[in-house]
Amino acid sequence: MWELVEMDGVALGMNKSQPDLTRVVPKGGSRLLLEFETGQKRLFDAAPFIERGGSYELLRDERYFEQVRIIDGGMALGWPGGQEVYPEALFEMSEPV
Repeated sequence: MWELVEMDGVALGMNKSQPDLTRVVPKGGSRLLLEFETGQKRLFDAAPFIERGGSYELLRDERYFEQVRIIDGGMALGWPGGQEVYPEALFEMSEPV
């Protein structure tokens, strides 16, 4: 079972057991299309992070949300304000496409 853990505005999973990210495409609202090194595509909804507030509240702004980038060599997604989400969280909280 995955549990959302946040430290200093960074959402972490419990361990690094999921594949790295290779591509991210904003799909409107709080959704992102993710592609992993395995070729698998998944749809991720960031709403649980946004609803949590704190530094993730900035993700409510669609223009800001669309500034998402793959960081740490494919190990995370990040935004300019320092918000980050790691692959294990993205993988566990997303649906296959």
